[in-house]
Amino acid sequence: MHANVQTRFNPTTGEKALYYRLKESYRDVAGHVHSLILLNIGFEPSLTALQVRRIAFALTERFNPNRSLDFFEICELILSYFRLFFEDV
Repeated sequence: MHANVQTRFNPTTGEKALYYRLKESYRDVAGHVHSLILLNIGFEPSLTALQVRRIAFALTERFNPNRSLDFFEICELILSYFRLFFEDV
């Protein structure tokens, strides 16, 4: 899983701004690489690129059997970021 950060035109502000997505890359049985968008975070001015990368890392670590973080630390990290996303919705 990785964070995709693009500079795009934000129609709300009328300016260029960072647009965030969480994506997962995988190979099919023929060996072709595909990318799947898991979450369109969108334009979020309070979020930095580093924070989005940390979310992607925490979600990836969740499924890593040799993870460097404790399971509950990962869950708390993920939940804290998702609370940030959805408290304004």
